[in-house]
Amino acid sequence: MKNWKLLSAMTLIVLTSTSAYAVDSSSNATTILVLAPNTKLHWVMALNASGAIAQPGKTQTLQATGDANNYVNDGKLQTNLSAGAFVGLDLLLSQILNYQLGFAYNTILPYALNGEIQQLGQAQFTGFNYDYKIQSQQLFLQSKLVFNAAHHLHPYVSFGLGSALNKAYDFSTTALDPRATNPGTFSDHSTMQFAYAVGLGMDVDVAKHVRIGGGYRFANLGKADLGAASDFSSNKGLSTSLLTHELVVTATYIF
Repeated sequence: MKNWKLLSAMTLIVLTSTSAYAVDSSSNATTILVLAPNTKLHWVMALNASGAIAQPGKTQTLQATGDANNYVNDGKLQTNLSAGAFVGLDLLLSQILNYQLGFAYNTILPYALNGEIQQLGQAQFTGFNYDYKIQSQQLFLQSKLVFNAAHHLHPYVSFGLGSALNKAYDFSTTALDPRATNPGTFSDHSTMQFAYAVGLGMDVDVAKHVRIGGGYRFANLGKADLGAASDFSSNKGLSTSLLTHELVVTATYIF
């Protein structure tokens, strides 16, 4: 939460200073930033949806009260729906370049993690299957550099910096072998993580104020951790990194 408040303050400062300045191209002298009451500055809003491809989960060994348990993740590649919104300002820097800055919120439907629990006692065997879910929400301070390269076409690059609220939950096990002993369980746990996203793509004018676009975005959303259980000597539960590769469709309205 502290990270999100800091991002809010940073955005207000940058947006306020941006609205007071623009590029002065009317002089033959070296171009500088000057006060410009007629700055071409507009509010902009966007909605996006994407297929977020990720491969969460990893094999981990944790020490239970008795023997150690080896959690072998199945390593499946998964694609889930992600959706979000952006609100900010659009500044015309030149005839061929616009800059957008504002807040972006995104959420991804839960990923399901599955695997086997190998109990590493004197007789090593696979005693249980396990599964749990992870879900992520993100808030970014996002910037977007838009090129007015050709009529109605606007290639762009984007960068977002902020926080991800990652939740790991609903851990459960299914016994496979009558020799298996209770492997213990993990509690639900949420954590705030540093996150960033970078992307590129193309927007196309479809009306006076409306653009439709598509592109690619990579996001590093940090880690998602289950809470530790009382019957484990380790003070942590299963953990996984969350990296996504997204194919994004965006609808933008510039006021």
